Amino acid sequence: MSGVLLRRKADLFGRFSAWYERLRSRPRAERRRLQRRFGLSLAGVALLLSLNGSATGASPAATIVVDGTTCTLVDAITAANTNTATGGCVAGDPGADTIDLQVNVTLTAVNNETYGDTGLPVATSTITIAAMDIQSAVKPARPTFASLPSARVETLH
Repeated sequence: MSGVLLRRKADLFGRFSAWYERLRSRPRAERRRLQRRFGLSLAGVALLLSLNGSATGASPAATIVVDGTTCTLVDAITAANTNTATGGCVAGDPGADTIDLQVNVTLTAVNNETYGDTGLPVATSTITIAAMDIQSAVKPARPTFASLPSARVETLH
C-alpha cells in the first residue's frame, strides 16, 4: 500500500488538504461527532476521506485500473478523456484522472496519427499514469511509432 500512496502523493495531498480545511470549517460539535464516530483525529478523518476518493469542493478525479484483460490502456485513456465508461474501464471524472497501470502493455497497432503514428489515444485531459516503471511498462511492438502521444501530459510516474 505504501507504494500506491507514494505514487499518488501529490493527488492525495491535495485531496487531504481540501478535506482537512473543509472539516475545520465545520462547527466544533460536528467535528467532534465525526472524530468520535471514526475514533480518529480530525487529520485522520480527512486522510480517510481523501483515501476514499470522495469528491470535495474541487473537481473529483477517477482512478482507472488497467488490468490488461477487462480494462486496456487504450480504453482507460479514452475513458479518462471522455469521462464515460469505455470497454471494461470505469468512467473518468471531470478533473485530473489517474490510470493505475498494473500490467505491462505491448502496443501492437497504430491507434492514431495526430502526432505521427502512435500506439495510444492522445491525452486530451489531465491524466496521471501510475506504474512502477513506465518506461518498461509501455512498449511499442514495433519501433516505427511512439508510445505515449499527448497534447499535454501532466505526470508520468
